[in-house]
Amino acid sequence: MNKQRLLEKMQENRISITEMYSRLGISRSAFYRKCNGLSEFTLDEIKKIMAILGENDPREIFLSRKCPKGNCADFFLNKTHRLQALGSRTSYDEL
Repeated sequence: MNKQRLLEKMQENRISITEMYSRLGISRSAFYRKCNGLSEFTLDEIKKIMAILGENDPREIFLSRKCPKGNCADFFLNKTHRLQALGSRTSYDEL
């Protein structure tokens, strides 16, 4: 995930960290763990964040720019397709 982009979007929308984790229904420490990659945001949490920020496309914040060794184009296409097709309660990083 792109922590910096999330924080920028929160600042643009005047959403404090306290307000964000409160509206998500998670603790401050859980929010920090998720933002720092020590834990994962659930699909429901991603949807809530997008709604709070008034954003439609989660890829800018939640799609990692890192790709495994090999073909990055295939990696991004596959992750983007799976993100768009998600409908279950899975964690984004399980994609």
